[in-house]
Amino acid sequence: MSNILQAKAANLSVETYESYQVVKYNLKAMQVSAIQHYSRKTKESPVNVQLCRNVKRSSQRYRALLRDKEELNKRPYHSEKPTAGKKMAKDAIMAAAVSARRKFQKKRVEALKKLATKAKESYKN
Repeated sequence: MSNILQAKAANLSVETYESYQVVKYNLKAMQVSAIQHYSRKTKESPVNVQLCRNVKRSSQRYRALLRDKEELNKRPYHSEKPTAGKKMAKDAIMAAAVSARRKFQKKRVEALKKLATKAKESYKN
């Protein structure tokens, strides 16, 4: 543990080490108090300022990372609905083509009926 939490360790990852639990259980395993481990005379003696700064910075970076991830998930292009697959798109195109063909056939039949009625009238006259 002392190789991770040092005064010079500036790049701590809170997510990786879960700092509080790691320190607590590592010190218990070593059977050493935190005061002895970090070379303090008493609990009122001054703490290592650089170590505190590094721990605070790592916490700030972690919170900023979580905030950025949350903002990214709120953006509109991250929608909950799945996009249409290739098969659905192909089916939609085929349905549109069939519909257009039926409309064309209806118009053609109506035009032929009109021609047929005109031909009958001209034949009768």
